[in-house]
Formats: sequence, structure tokens, C-alpha cells
Amino acid sequence: MSGIPAFGDVYEKDIGPAMQELEKIRLPLKRLGLMPYLFGFSGVGFFIWLSAHKDHPLVLFLLTLICIGIAGWQYKVYLDRKKKYVAAFKIKVIQTIVSAINPELYYLPESKIPESDYDLSNLYTEGYDIYRGEDFVGGTIGVTRFGFSELNVLRRMRRTDDSEMAVIFHGLFFVADFNKYFHGRTYVWDENKPGFTALNKSIFDFAEDLDKVLLEDPEFMNQFVVFSNDQMEARYILSPSLMRRMMKLVNTFGRDISFSFVGTSIYLAIPF
Repeated sequence: MSGIPAFGDVYEKDIGPAMQELEKIRLPLKRLGLMPYLFGFSGVGFFIWLSAHKDHPLVLFLLTLICIGIAGWQYKVYLDRKKKYVAAFKIKVIQTIVSAINPELYYLPESKIPESDYDLSNLYTEGYDIYRGEDFVGGTIGVTRFGFSELNVLRRMRRTDDSEMAVIFHGLFFVADFNKYFHGRTYVWDENKPGFTALNKSIFDFAEDLDKVLLEDPEFMNQFVVFSNDQMEARYILSPSLMRRMMKLVNTFGRDISFSFVGTSIYLAIPF
């Protein structure tokens, strides 16, 4: 592709040296990751020995506590260092790859798609309590502004304690300018996972004026269910060429992909 360096050149010049530098961190980190298991198994061994032998109960009990304590401390140290390694990997390697694809793109490892975009998309209609994300990539290609990131959207299970969570969405979430203002709102969900059904449609304010759209592509209609409050505009948006590209995404990712067209933006959600 013109203007994009060959991956081999990028790897040799930038990614390779960065990976070699990170390897010096990864190998000791890998060894450190074994230490909690070593001390943990030792603690279990002392506990089993303590259960079978009553000669020195206090000594064995203290050894068991010491081993378990060291295992916990080593695990915390491992997690802290692993977090730093992952952050360094993202900056040194992922940023290099993103820049090689297009110098106009930028990568922010600790940023995410704004919560307002997620809400405006209405692709996932369930309420949520926690909105997390990372690894934001954004930029402009031609005249199209876009961005995407990993998102993890959770809801606390009210029937149990607050520590138990239900996953509303975990995956990649894209937002892009469509370079056209939509007078209506059009939603394209996987046939098996629509945003609402005829039974619960009335509880969603945004869905009151939406009707099902029937298109002439049987393969597309077998994969997706389409709702819109502007039938004519929905058919204009979902041209045969766009439907083919949407089907290609499904064939590529093999996931329950969903789309919405709201305002001037197209939203795309790909669950992990």
C-alpha cells in the first residue's frame, strides 16, 4: 500500500530493537512469576506435613504462614512489574506499528472512547455501573475522523453483593464520521442479539419510533436485524456495497457485530 512502510522494514528498524530491549525485562519477569507458585506450594506442603505430624506444630505452622506470606508478596511484586512491562510494550511496539500504518494516527494506551459516544450509539441498551477502557487509537484518514478502543462495560448484580459483575460489553468499540448528517437513526444488530425485542421495546425511550427495516439482501437479513425511524434513509445508508463490507467484517471476526448510524457518526461494536 503506497505510503505505508513494509512491515519487515519497520520491524528491522524500530520494532526489533524495542522487542530486544523489552526481552531483557520479560525474561526476569517470567522467572519472578514462578516464585509465588514455589512459595505457595511450599506452604501447602508444610500444611500437609503439619496435619500428619504433631511433633513440632508451632514451627511448622509458622513456616506455613511465612511461605504463604512470601507467596502473596511475590505475587504483588510480579503484578506491579508486569503492569509496567505491558505499559512499556504498548508504548514501544504498538505505537510504532500504529505510526507505521499511518503517521496521522495516534495511540493513547490509557485512554478510551468517550462514554458519551457509547451512550449515544444505543448499541447496548442495558444500564451499567462501571465504564472502563484503554488502548485508544485515533486519527484522520482522508476526510474521515475515527477512533477506537477496548471497552469493558459492567453492571453490578443487585441480587448479590456489589463485588459480582455482569458484563454488558467487552470488546472493541469504533466511532467514525460518516461525513453526512443522518436525519433518522438506524441500528443494525446481530439477528440473535438485538438491542430490544417487540416485548420490551416500550421500556426504551429511544426505541419508541423505531420500526423494523426489511432489505432485499437475504444473506444480510439472515445475519442482521435492522431498525430505523426513517425507512428511506436506512435503505440509502445500507447500500449493497456497504452491506457486503459489513458481511465481510462478520466473516473476518466471527462475532456478534453491531452497528448504528446516529447524528453524523457510525458506531461499530465488536465483542471479544
